Parts: sequence; structure tokens; C-alpha cells
Amino acid sequence: MNSVFLPILVIIPLPQVASVIPIPGSLGAYDLLLGGALVVVAGVPSTAATAAVLVVRTLSLPFSGVAGGISVAYLRGWQPKVQSK
Repeated sequence: MNSVFLPILVIIPLPQVASVIPIPGSLGAYDLLLGGALVVVAGVPSTAATAAVLVVRTLSLPFSGVAGGISVAYLRGWQPKVQSK
């Protein structure tokens, strides 16, 4: 069974192994595993894999921080102000 999605099914969960390492955000370990998986499984050149990992981390870490901050604020009782006309 040769599928185009097979590399994706292997690459996405593999770096989650890095979550067992007690580093905030799994910085470093996740990046190495994701980059290595892209190179080994998908055959991507190492420079392109590095660039892809940097883009993913640059977008995912701030998004997680903002979403988590809003969630904590909401759980602590913050409500967005609705302006009435």
C-alpha cells in the first residue's frame, strides 16, 4: 500500500516523543526529531527541513501562548467587554 500520506502519518506523531523530556515547550528535542523525521522519512534536504521546522515553531509557539493566555484569563473570570450602542 503506497500512499502519499504515509510520510505525514509517520512524521507528525514521531516528534511527540519529545514531550517526555521535561523541557518547556520541548524546545530542541522536538525540533531535532521533527527535522530528522523530515529528512529520513520524506527525503527532504536538511536545509529545507531546518527552514520548515523554524517556520512551524515560529508560528506554533506564539499561537499556543496567546490561546493559553486567553483561556486562563477566561477561566479566571475575564469576559470580553461588549459595547452597546
